[in-house]
Amino acid sequence: MEWHQVVERIVKELEGEPSVEGAFLGGSLVTDTWDEFSDIDMGVATGNAETDLDRAYALRSRLAQAVGEPIHVLEKAWDHSRMTSLLYGKTQFPPIGLELDIFFGRLQYVSELMPGARFGIVLDRSGKLSRELEGLDWVRRREEVRRDMAAQLITFPFDLNHAVKAHARGDVFNYQFVMERMRAAIFSAAASRQGAVVRGSKRASLYLSDPEQQVILRSYCEFSRQAINELVHFYLSLLDQARSEYDIAGEVEHLQAAVAELS
Repeated sequence: MEWHQVVERIVKELEGEPSVEGAFLGGSLVTDTWDEFSDIDMGVATGNAETDLDRAYALRSRLAQAVGEPIHVLEKAWDHSRMTSLLYGKTQFPPIGLELDIFFGRLQYVSELMPGARFGIVLDRSGKLSRELEGLDWVRRREEVRRDMAAQLITFPFDLNHAVKAHARGDVFNYQFVMERMRAAIFSAAASRQGAVVRGSKRASLYLSDPEQQVILRSYCEFSRQAINELVHFYLSLLDQARSEYDIAGEVEHLQAAVAELS
């Protein structure tokens, strides 16, 4: 089954539920970076009553069965949003299976479903979803990027300190764990140059030049203070580009002072 067939089956189920205002895709299906290993990310916008969200979310088992029999299901809820993650096996979706993530939220909170993503609408019952998504202008996307970077700025000095201690102790396992957190901060800052949000390492290479990718790759292969220092200098250089664009100059100066004490 192709991804567009999966989407069509879900949309068909959603069309019969009056509480659903519309549905949209995010992630690689919208950014032309899709491949045979990509997940499917779909947002479902409901009416603004809490009962609308309850009714739409109650459809999740039917939505899952419309696609097939998932081998594993994960459900989460936060703030105004809910999510069901469905994992299908390789028998139905060769060669390695399929992850389908469906995010549910009321129309007025639709911006919280997939922050920073580009959207492709696949169902819009009355045009309200289109108007709401069009309202997610650059100013709001810029604020999402700024918040993400600010959060990384707070934790980075702790990660740097932990990386240095892990190296001094010869603890390779903890060293790599903390270095990955530092790399996540770098990926976030690199993506900010294109007004995008990246959490973790997934597709982070899209926002790095070839020389920048080499810096990251070396950090995976080396257990050294030099590798730590390279990541720190790389991160600071990215922040120097972003400090005025995202109004984080004060936070960057504080980080620089902390890094000077820790390095």
